[in-house]
Amino acid sequence: MAIIVNPHNINLASSNVTASALSEYNSGTAYTAGQQVKVSFESDGTTPRTPVYEYEAVGGTTGNYPPTDDGTNWTLIGASNKWKMFDSYVSSQTENADTIEVELTVTKADKLYLLNVQADEIRVVCKESDLTPISDETVSLSETSSGSWSEYFFGDFEFKTVLAYDLPGYYTNMSVTITIDKTGGTAKCGHCVIGKKIEIGTTEYGISVGIQDYSVKETNDFGETTFVERAFAKVIDADLFIQHDTTGSEYDRIQRVLSSIRATPCVYDFNNNGSSTGSFVAFGFFKDFDLVARYATITHCSLSIEGLI
Repeated sequence: MAIIVNPHNINLASSNVTASALSEYNSGTAYTAGQQVKVSFESDGTTPRTPVYEYEAVGGTTGNYPPTDDGTNWTLIGASNKWKMFDSYVSSQTENADTIEVELTVTKADKLYLLNVQADEIRVVCKESDLTPISDETVSLSETSSGSWSEYFFGDFEFKTVLAYDLPGYYTNMSVTITIDKTGGTAKCGHCVIGKKIEIGTTEYGISVGIQDYSVKETNDFGETTFVERAFAKVIDADLFIQHDTTGSEYDRIQRVLSSIRATPCVYDFNNNGSSTGSFVAFGFFKDFDLVARYATITHCSLSIEGLI
């Protein structure tokens, strides 16, 4: 069954990744070109901001709040390393030597996704609000080779870069500790999504998966070609069928769900039950969708997903 997961707000209880060393932005400070600051609060100064962003001054500036600046006074550097795995991008990664360990508090969530991960294994520990253990599972990201015997014995080890994990139950207050382990290397995570899954139908054969590459290739007058490697975004085109009764209520539900998230980045998982193909998972927007009531009890849905970089 294909699902959509609309991300919940992240409540980060703890992290072993060092927080930004930059000073907090101060509206009364006169900044000069090249100075960098972090912004951890909204403009009212009290509401926590998720994530923490870093900015660099373009020139001399005083009293211009970076998040609302049009680029005249401040340039957005991006989320701080600690918060990159919770920003709006998949390509920007939180990095830490050996291990990334974060504890999140979640409400009414039943699905966890970690995208653009570089790790050997990931441990997920769930506890109730009173710290009673609910589950404790370690998932290996090692990928079984599907090539030749030569590749199996002598090729490089391959690891999955996407983890889709079912959270236990439907708790109103749950602690989730995620440990991303890359012993002897650098653990990395591009994006973490926690939310409630919404079933939207069964994926049909013929799903199309590709990428939109933003790299630049330029050839000068002498025929010399240079490449600038940039990020890429995943693109998925999928057809679904939805079985329902003759009232059409399921048709209306799918219409309401897709219409309500038309401007919201979500996880789209087109794996049917029992499958865990990372290629069929994307975090982004749908470009368009079509619902066709082919029969009294079967509706056809076409979805085109454009992933975020």
